[in-house]
Amino acid sequence: MHRFFLFFSLLTFLIGTVSAQDAPEKATPIPDDRDKTYILKPFDVINLSIFQEADLSTDSELSVSGDATLPLVGAVSLGGMTLQDATVKITQLYEADYLISPKISVTLRSISAETVTIMGAVNQPKELAIPRDNPLDLVSALASVGNFLPNADKANIKVKTRRSHNHL
Repeated sequence: MHRFFLFFSLLTFLIGTVSAQDAPEKATPIPDDRDKTYILKPFDVINLSIFQEADLSTDSELSVSGDATLPLVGAVSLGGMTLQDATVKITQLYEADYLISPKISVTLRSISAETVTIMGAVNQPKELAIPRDNPLDLVSALASVGNFLPNADKANIKVKTRRSHNHL
């Protein structure tokens, strides 16, 4: 009987060890630092999710001035904030007048397209979307607007940013 018990104990131990080794490890989620680093800008679309308040959860596109329109609280200025900062601000707004200890999540649903405007002495001035997977160089941008007009001063090209309006 003692041999049987010893054999059974050893078998149980071995099976437990093998199954523990074969079991997949818990996947460690890859941290998404976008909520800490990405800065919200006009035309980004965010998703507001409030735990146990499905009727208040919504998607909202930021306006040209960076405002998101949210249920109950209305327009909230979020442009220039990270997702983490936006979550804190929205939580404070709902907590102040509407909900007790709300559990709020703000995620980025879609990123607005970066654009460049080409104008001046070119054949077809227009605004171009910059592809996310391919950089847009000056030659490609000029080709897309039909190149320069004959009277263009090709030695005097000015590139301006919307943020600073400084020449590059």
